[in-house]
Amino acid sequence: GSTALYDAIGRTIEDLGNKKNVVMCIVTDGGENASHDYNFSRVKSLIDEKTSAGWKFEFLASDVKEVWEAGHNLVGAVNTSVFKANAAGYVSRGATMTASVTEYMDSRENNKPHDSK
Repeated sequence: GSTALYDAIGRTIEDLGNKKNVVMCIVTDGGENASHDYNFSRVKSLIDEKTSAGWKFEFLASDVKEVWEAGHNLVGAVNTSVFKANAAGYVSRGATMTASVTEYMDSRENNKPHDSK
């Protein structure tokens, strides 16, 4: 099938604009092969910009190749992981991601300015 991964990531980042305390979880079962509006460099630049602004990115893929090619190169090895594309794999990764996001949001809550929304 077709996976317009870069288009999906780029459009989502731009749609979210300048929101604060964002956690973006990117989940895919396929590699990039269909984007028209965004490419790796443009998406990487957006991710770097938003990471510097305090956003957190998590990348989950069902295949080691996609994790390395997209996740590792876009969001870094620490924030990438692989899962089995079956019910147990989704449940397991979902629980791990929930814990990671909760920890991140708790840390942001403790350090954010009072009027931040």
